[in-house]
Amino acid sequence: MDGTSGQQADRKDADERRRYLRATVLWTGHLECDGQVADCILLNVGVTGAMVRMAVPFERSFPVTLHSYHFGELLGRVVWQDGNAIGLRFEDEPARVIETLGRALPELLAA
Repeated sequence: MDGTSGQQADRKDADERRRYLRATVLWTGHLECDGQVADCILLNVGVTGAMVRMAVPFERSFPVTLHSYHFGELLGRVVWQDGNAIGLRFEDEPARVIETLGRALPELLAA
């Protein structure tokens, strides 16, 4: 058995557990991790995390900072990886994430 099926199951479980709305976006950004910076495309973002597409994946569980000119920066951790798609869980308190994302995504404030 390969690790991919386990990662897909983790991703499905995360989708089912999601309590907060995720907004579908197509924004450029970058992830910073341990002094390294890599460009990414944000595919969706919400109060608890985001899904990004990377050319070069980060290791699971590494702390990262997600930067985007749409909202600034948020602290997070890589919690799943499926090919070049990476799931991030934000480490910031939901109130701070809502405040940070609310300027770019007012629909998250209404949820």
